[in-house]
Amino acid sequence: MFSNFIKSLIEHIKPWFTVDVINECWRILKEGHLLGIQTPYATSSGYYQAPDHCNPWNEFTPMYFDKEHELFKCYEPKPWRVEKVLWKVETAIQIAMRKIDGKNDCK
Repeated sequence: MFSNFIKSLIEHIKPWFTVDVINECWRILKEGHLLGIQTPYATSSGYYQAPDHCNPWNEFTPMYFDKEHELFKCYEPKPWRVEKVLWKVETAIQIAMRKIDGKNDCK
């Protein structure tokens, strides 16, 4: 299924390190492999209950990493293709992103 799965971690990463962490996942995965992310939904009680949660994600957050999405241009991270985003506002969000070719990537 997933080559790498991040569960209950990304919400603990300081927001200004998010792109660096996802770029590092891109670096260590082989092209075409999947990265799975599961985290409490941004407005859920699961997100707010822990005092060390500092990085909320919602259904639009992964689009900053999808090379084909307009939000990608904001930070221009390493290129991914977001394949699936499932969420329940009351609980969690699950994301599947596939590493794509970064040969034309200038970073």
